[in-house]
Amino acid sequence: MTSNAKIQNSDKNADDLLAQASIVFQDSGLVVFPTETVYGIGASVSSPIGVQKLREFKSRQDLTPFTLHLHSPEQAADFIDPTDTQTLIRIQKLMPGPITCIIPVTDEVIASNLVKLGLPETAAQHLYHQNTIGLRCPAHSLGRDILAAANAPVVASSANIKGSPPPHDLEHAVTATNNEAELYVDGGQTRYTSASTIIKLTNVNNRPSFKILREGIWDERIIRDKIMYRILFVCTGNTCRSPMAEAIAKDLIAKQKGVHSEDLPTAGITVSSAGVYASEGEPATSEAVEAMKSIGINFENHHSTPLNRELVDNADEIYCMTYSHRQTILQAFPTAELKMKMLRVDDTDVPDPIGYPLEHYKDCAAVIRQNINQRLQGNS
Repeated sequence: MTSNAKIQNSDKNADDLLAQASIVFQDSGLVVFPTETVYGIGASVSSPIGVQKLREFKSRQDLTPFTLHLHSPEQAADFIDPTDTQTLIRIQKLMPGPITCIIPVTDEVIASNLVKLGLPETAAQHLYHQNTIGLRCPAHSLGRDILAAANAPVVASSANIKGSPPPHDLEHAVTATNNEAELYVDGGQTRYTSASTIIKLTNVNNRPSFKILREGIWDERIIRDKIMYRILFVCTGNTCRSPMAEAIAKDLIAKQKGVHSEDLPTAGITVSSAGVYASEGEPATSEAVEAMKSIGINFENHHSTPLNRELVDNADEIYCMTYSHRQTILQAFPTAELKMKMLRVDDTDVPDPIGYPLEHYKDCAAVIRQNINQRLQGNS
């Protein structure tokens, strides 16, 4: 072991440690770093010598790659199909966290990604296996900082030799690796004592699907809840347009799925609505309630919800009633751009019926229903 370090409380020492980690990665060294599950040992993919050292340490003679460890969920776009927004959204819902996702990747995407990253073709064997890649983004801030310090993709495994238990603190990490790493980073005791859950993540009919390959901290129920397909409708006050859209969408999707609207979560879908300037708990306008009754939908129990980060982050699709709503959301939550659309397929506004007679609400509901139908049929 050429160097050994422990994280200090001061920012200065933390900066020094990250700089040291960067040098070790660049110099083909192995770095032991903390995650929320176990201590990991990693090497930079930019250094074939470093990856070979990792392979020898883990007694892995075949070319099966190690898991790619991300410093942020957004980094996943560099290694899978960047146009696969549904998978990217799934990843952002699941990560950071105690989970490893195996994701299919085509040969064309692999070649394109290596070029964009400035990596040689030979790097593919360190990252991909049978057109899949394993991604893990630890829920440990120091661990992610260490990964970011590499300034290159980092592949890693648990910091233990084959046959010994994975370590959950630095002392055991040093022992479990026989002092063979060039740098050890102390992140304290790991939060969990179990390994991450491994799943294979795919899309079936444009909806999330997964298979658990290794049991871990998160069980199927937790994962299913996290990747629940969430549709969000947004207007101004969440008392007429967006709640009508929510109610209509629930009705249409439930009929499409052959379930009752209240049972949609069992089919893996939730539908909700919010307002960019909404107050909390306001009822729907009486005209909106009447307009819904005229088409056989009852939503008298609706109460308004202000738009917030949690709703935006958890949503898979966000449908805005007007361009102004879209811009307001973008200003507050720039990362939401990929999942935002205008409700109308022609990208025009759904006019606000508030203050107008009931017939305007009925016309508004008809426009909403027509466009939701088109969205559900994939005509957008």
